[in-house]
Amino acid sequence: MKRPSILMLITFLFGIFIVLALHIAAPKKENHKHAGFERLFAPEGVLQPLDTLDLGYSSYYIAGVDNGHLYLGNSQIPSLVVETKVDNLKDTIHHKISIKESNLKYRSIQVKVSAPYFYLVDGVIPFIYRGNISDWAATLYKNSPYFLDAIPTDNGALALIGVNKEMEKVLYKVTEETPEPEIFPGLLKAQGDEAILSTSGQLHYDKNRQILTYVYLYRNQFFLMDTDFNMVHKGNTIDTISQEKINVGEISSENQWKISPLSLKVNERSSVNENLLYINSNILAGNEDIDVFDRTSVIDVYQLDNGNYQYSFYIPAFSSKKIREFVVVHHNLIVAKYKQQIILYKLIHHEPSKNIVATIRGKD
Repeated sequence: MKRPSILMLITFLFGIFIVLALHIAAPKKENHKHAGFERLFAPEGVLQPLDTLDLGYSSYYIAGVDNGHLYLGNSQIPSLVVETKVDNLKDTIHHKISIKESNLKYRSIQVKVSAPYFYLVDGVIPFIYRGNISDWAATLYKNSPYFLDAIPTDNGALALIGVNKEMEKVLYKVTEETPEPEIFPGLLKAQGDEAILSTSGQLHYDKNRQILTYVYLYRNQFFLMDTDFNMVHKGNTIDTISQEKINVGEISSENQWKISPLSLKVNERSSVNENLLYINSNILAGNEDIDVFDRTSVIDVYQLDNGNYQYSFYIPAFSSKKIREFVVVHHNLIVAKYKQQIILYKLIHHEPSKNIVATIRGKD
């Protein structure tokens, strides 16, 4: 089997992510077979809706939350950024990003906001542009390797999830001071013979604690790093899926790759705030009602400094649609993005209970 170029691999991975998203949205019960654990549920009413914003289109995504402001990018109009206040979602401002290059080519462009900066990033071309939110004018910031995601940290630095020449997924650090990205191999641990998809995950940065957190998508593991990418702590989620089952093969007649079968995603999406990790799990617990699990989004909460599981709660659906994204703000506010709506929730802290499932089962 010939080794593909990194560009082909990155393009392939972006395509796979789209396929996986469709796979996850399709009706299925495979995640109901992996119980072996129970959740401690928050009391009913722990999550209270505070505000709603109808965006009108499903192409918006969360580009950042900083200093009480929520920033939304638009996948169909990359130059558009909508800014709103977390405490008043309907107070919106529309910004237009300007760049000198009028014919900028892009493949998978996204906006990332971390005040006072914003970034235009594309891991397939690849490029990283940067500007200040005071005027929304972007200039070329850094040449970079191909990457799958870019996470702003502090002082203009970024953490990248990329692929090295050995076709292994790695982490990079991009700073103003260094002309070339610094590579950190060996942090992402592959399982079996497959080193790309088995290391898939979400990377987060907590400004307050200056800690990076990586959450694996297909296994019950996460780990913490400092801003120099030194390992700080490793943890496990409460489900029992520690081994991924991803089989990547090649269709020799078409010289293409395929996944057979599609792996079960364990940790659907996640967010980090104030020493707590919030994970939207895709695995049904032994004490959960299947119907409730299927029509809501269960969130498991972990303490980051020791990895201890705290409790779980549900984010309800909106118009029968589950959340597409969420981010936790100020420890007790949750911004949930649905198809074309943003809902702000207040999370009331509590003592978890094993018996709350009986109440939940009685609900429609």
